[in-house]
Amino acid sequence: MANTSGASYRIGIDVGGTFTKAVMIDGLTQRIVARSSVHTTHADERGVARGVIEVFQQVLRDSKVPPQEIVFLAHSTTQATNALLEGDTARVGVLGTAPGRIAKLAEKQVRVDPIELSAGKFLATS
Repeated sequence: MANTSGASYRIGIDVGGTFTKAVMIDGLTQRIVARSSVHTTHADERGVARGVIEVFQQVLRDSKVPPQEIVFLAHSTTQATNALLEGDTARVGVLGTAPGRIAKLAEKQVRVDPIELSAGKFLATS
């Protein structure tokens, strides 16, 4: 069903390490219409998606805005940043195939020194 009212609402959802939050903004007035926050659902069988759905549904209920008037949805997460800062990452590798000089050039371009994430805390890169 198309939006024929001229109203436009935007929703932003952020999955954090502790909370998943949503906010709905009226696109015409730039005012906050509704907001919601739940504990991030790490242990749920559906993972963090459950919390994303919960906050989305809650802002729709609280605002009484019809879904067809939502013109924009943004999703973000701090989980990757948190994983890096906490050292909770898996090792990954870069694999490539190329002849001679091209292979050496590629190897040189992907070689990176350890990255300092915070004072004295480094992310190993090799």
